[in-house]
Amino acid sequence: MEEIIKLPIQLGFDLATSLTIIGSLFFVIFRIQRSIKSERSQRFDKQARSVAATQLQLSVDILAKIFVEKVIKTSEKVKSNLVRFNANPSTESLALDLKKDGRLAEVVLNFNDSRASIKCFFEMLHSEKYKIIPVIDAIEDNIDLVATFNEQLHKVEYFHDKHITGISCLLEDIYNLTIAVGIAKNEHFKTSIDNLDAVNESAITKHVASIFFNPDYCYWVRNFVPEEDVSNLETLIKNYSSLKESPDELKSFYYTFCNTLVQSMFDDDNVKYKYFSQVIIRGLSKQDEMNKICKELLVTFSAILKYLLAKDSGSVKVSKIIELYKSESYFGLDKNLR
Repeated sequence: MEEIIKLPIQLGFDLATSLTIIGSLFFVIFRIQRSIKSERSQRFDKQARSVAATQLQLSVDILAKIFVEKVIKTSEKVKSNLVRFNANPSTESLALDLKKDGRLAEVVLNFNDSRASIKCFFEMLHSEKYKIIPVIDAIEDNIDLVATFNEQLHKVEYFHDKHITGISCLLEDIYNLTIAVGIAKNEHFKTSIDNLDAVNESAITKHVASIFFNPDYCYWVRNFVPEEDVSNLETLIKNYSSLKESPDELKSFYYTFCNTLVQSMFDDDNVKYKYFSQVIIRGLSKQDEMNKICKELLVTFSAILKYLLAKDSGSVKVSKIIELYKSESYFGLDKNLR
């Protein structure tokens, strides 16, 4: 009887031991499989980061080359030809320099070269964004890198279209106006805007209107109206594009601008250099801003590269690296030109 009782107990112990061994075996197998998956995931993540870094590096190489060899080179050429005698030239000193033979044409050409370089940069940026955005979109951080990139991209394009292109075009428009006034003076012996014939008046007012009704030129046109009227002028210029459709107030501003500008050119051949220098000084300032915007993009990309290449990148935020890279210890965004 005692043997009969012991038998099921022994069987129970044996069964429990077997289940324990089997459970332990399954646990070991589960841990091994999880470890393999983790290693595969880490290996895949490392490979993915390597591919992403390589892809971003290729884009940075292309853009940095354009920035240094074209954007910076052409803007430095403009500056070296204009401010070699003064880091911050005045309107008067710059006007004197522009009187030299061939100087004005050279400056206009240099600004056009600078505009073309910046256009090349942002067009390449648009092309490379199809490689850049997937890389930065995959990075988990507390900032939206894609939104930041698109904001910087639009800023580059906006500055090119409104300021850099605007400077070059205004220089050309003023130059064309001076040619028209010169023809009226030297070939038709006119001495005043009041005694122009129909042909001369049409040629001159065409150029005056192209300047006056361009909203991007308003920063310069405002110099010819009283300070208290500047706000109204800026508002009206945005809403009307020709003299015919303009309200009386805007027509009054136009005639004041036209008479003052054109008559000053009749009275003094050298006054045009003053007008050119006013636009050029603004152009130099806008070029500096444009260069900084382009450089900021490259610094941001470099910081993202650092994040992708770092072994312990999970402990560092991309935003912190970006701010660090902007500092003087690294790329000196606010101080260094390149």
